[in-house]
Order: sequence, then structure tokens, then C-alpha cells
Amino acid sequence: MSRVLRLLQVQRVQSCLQQAFFNWAKKEIRVLRPKSISTFLKAHAKFIIKSSTFSPVLLKFKEPAALLVFSAASVGAAAMADAELSSQADQLYEQMEYAKIVEMLEPKKECDDVELLWRLARAMYEQHKRLGSDAEKLSYLQQGKVTVERAMQLNDKHPNCHKWMAIYLNAITKLQGSRAQIEQGQVIKGHMLKACEYGPSDPTNWHLIGMWAFTVADISWTMRKLAQVIFGEPPKATFQEALEYFLKAEEAQPGSYSMNLLMIAKSYQKLKDNDNAIVYLKKTRDYPVKTMDDQQAHKEAVDLLKYLGVKD
Repeated sequence: MSRVLRLLQVQRVQSCLQQAFFNWAKKEIRVLRPKSISTFLKAHAKFIIKSSTFSPVLLKFKEPAALLVFSAASVGAAAMADAELSSQADQLYEQMEYAKIVEMLEPKKECDDVELLWRLARAMYEQHKRLGSDAEKLSYLQQGKVTVERAMQLNDKHPNCHKWMAIYLNAITKLQGSRAQIEQGQVIKGHMLKACEYGPSDPTNWHLIGMWAFTVADISWTMRKLAQVIFGEPPKATFQEALEYFLKAEEAQPGSYSMNLLMIAKSYQKLKDNDNAIVYLKKTRDYPVKTMDDQQAHKEAVDLLKYLGVKD
């Protein structure tokens, strides 16, 4: 085997192992030490370790192939660096330090790590809210959408790729106007459904498609007919569909989001089931207020309870 061919094989193996090791380490929530790397390599079905020396590690394909020399240290270094960046991004996101996340991850926008890419897009989305004009917001959102598209090209079955694509399309079309919203309505719904399919345990996915369905169902008959004449057939949904999505979000993680409790109540109210609406309005009213969403949900719940004549 020529030296060039051998080098190409080693590089290909290194690339595959880097991604595999990162996924394994993240899934198992392991502390990334040299021992972790060795454990991974020993457990990897396609390879046999031929030397106890840590670096380099001699690997051989179970299928007929030449003996390859591979540095496990390089796998560990890349995996640890990306895993650390993802962890830091999550911590900064909890602290609402979106600009810092963008600054940290933007140099990685051309990388092949889906986990870093969707986190960058998430931070860019939050950051766009702090911009001034609609033109600035639209331009920034379109940049973030490119990042989501790259992530989706790498893994089109990742729930967060579909979730953030739906969020971006929804925000962009709102700025572009009614025609864009109607034209992209089914596309947005499709991404939301994919997010739910690939990430059913994430309550955010169910809440988002619930919001989409509620908003569409709440379009008046007059506005729907007007939109149909001007732009074409708008998307369709019902309050019952919206309720089912919101209930799935609550089932996935009970009591995790005050706005979801509020939307369950609003859906019941639209369906003229005031008894259940009151139950969830009280849950929303009594929810601990920690965020701006909690404040808004609390206020709306109090107002709706007064409207329904509830005094306690």
C-alpha cells in the first residue's frame, strides 16, 4: 500500500472516530480522560487494539485491511474541546449571555459538529431580539438560518435542527409579511412535526407546534377568506389539535413551563370547556414567577379568571 493511500485511510479513520467518540462521551456523560478514550477504543466494534501503548494506539479493521497507526490523543483532544464548548454554551444560555455564545461559537460556524451549530443558531436567534430595526433583525435571522441549514445537512434527523429551523422560518416570515407566512406555513409545520418525531421527550417541541396550531385556528373566517383571495389557501388547524399538542408538552415534563399551562387553559376556553380552563388558569396563576414569560402568563391567567367570574 502506498504511503499516500495509507495516510488517507488514517485520516478517514481519525475523522470517523472523532465524531463517534464525541457522541459516545456526550451520551454517557463521561469525564473525558485518557482512560475514557482507551475504554471507547476497546469497546468500538470495528477495531482491535494491538498495543497497550496509549499513544500511538495500533488499530486493525476486523475486515481485511492494512494495520493502521492512530493517535488516540488527537481523538480525545478534539472531542474534549467540542464537548467543553457545548457545555459552556449551555451554561451561558441559562445566564442569557447570548452575545458571548455567538462570540465563542461563531469561529465554528463552518465546522461539522451539529451540536455546536444548533447552539450557535439558538444564541443568534435570542440575540436578534436585541437589535433595533426590523431590517437588522431580518438580516441577522437569515444568517442564523444558514447555520441551521448547515446543521441539518449534517444530520437531518436531529430534533433541534428541525426545531430551530421552524423557529427561524416563523420569525423570518413574520418580518416578511402575510404572504410569506402563508406560503411557508406548511413548511414550518413540517419541521415542527419532525422535531416532535425525533425529540418526543422535549416539551418545547410540542409547545411550539401547539402555538402554531392555536394561532392558525384563531384566524377569523373573514381574515381567512381575505387571505385566500389575496395570497392563496392558508394553513388549517383546530383548537382541539392545539390542545392535544399542549397536553403532550405537559405530559413530557409536567409543570415545566407556565406559558404552556396558560395555553392549555386558553385552548379549553376556546372549546367552551370552562371547568378545565379554570383548573389550568389557577395552575398558571399559582406558578412561581421567575421569568418574563412567567410574569406574562400570571397576568393573563389572573385577567382570564376575573373574566370567567372566578374570585378565589
